[in-house]
Amino acid sequence: MDKQMYKQLIADLMKKESELKDKTEELEFELASVKQQFYFDMRNKQMEVVQLTMENANLKDQVLDNGGDYTQFPETDGLEVGSPSDYEEDKQLNLFND
Repeated sequence: MDKQMYKQLIADLMKKESELKDKTEELEFELASVKQQFYFDMRNKQMEVVQLTMENANLKDQVLDNGGDYTQFPETDGLEVGSPSDYEEDKQLNLFND
């Protein structure tokens, strides 16, 4: 390889390095933007949860003020399926005498 070929090779490598640095900076900026949006969304969700919790408490107060009793419906995690009798112990399945 002669001197001109080395110069061309160095120039090509420097150009490639510059392109990679630009792409890296672009991706870092995009990552920072996505992180910022994520934290913004999470803050909004937390505020929404607080708002809904307060609204739920106000509704419970209204029920009590009107003479109702909301405690007849225990709070659940929303994962229950079917009726409560589906989860009761069935005496017929008891194979051994107690």
